[in-house]
Amino acid sequence: MQDMINGRCGWAGTDELYVKYHDSEWGKPVTDDKTLFEFLVLESAQAGLSWITILRKREGYRQAFCNFDAEKVAQMTLEDVERLMHQDGIVKNRLKIKNTIGNAKLFLDIKKEFGSFYNYIRSFFPAVCPVVNHFTALDQIPVTSPQSDAISRDMKKRGFRFFGSTICYAFLQATGFVDDHLETCLCRQNKEQNKTSGEK
Repeated sequence: MQDMINGRCGWAGTDELYVKYHDSEWGKPVTDDKTLFEFLVLESAQAGLSWITILRKREGYRQAFCNFDAEKVAQMTLEDVERLMHQDGIVKNRLKIKNTIGNAKLFLDIKKEFGSFYNYIRSFFPAVCPVVNHFTALDQIPVTSPQSDAISRDMKKRGFRFFGSTICYAFLQATGFVDDHLETCLCRQNKEQNKTSGEK
């Protein structure tokens, strides 16, 4: 894969949906729990699949899982699991569907304990957040980090499924706890320009 395509990180390619996601979402800080839950659902669904596959089914997941309302998802039943096994627009994996419901319950437990899921994730970044990396090539970007190792390990202890360190790191990249845009990416350059303009 090329490191850069049309001034963007090469993984975005030329697919319109992927390019829009890269430009408007990936790496931008997310602080609200509803969006964090959405990415928790989507990233967990990605396990074993490509991200573009899940991105194309995003609206299907939104419909299937109550507009990503964690409280409503947590109340879903085995009947809902069977219904979703016949619903188009999502990956029809019974275990993933069941664990989305289970993860929603655990997500709410964390919100209760920490005040918000954001506070929970943020607690693993005591020094600098977001972590801004300065990579110049795609093969320099890691698939895990010390933070993703620690978060996934803790979440596993809490009962979360389909959220190993690699999936967790992708979650951190997507929600802006980690900024892995390449140094020459237009998103990184625009960010630096905005920062410079704000300092004047």
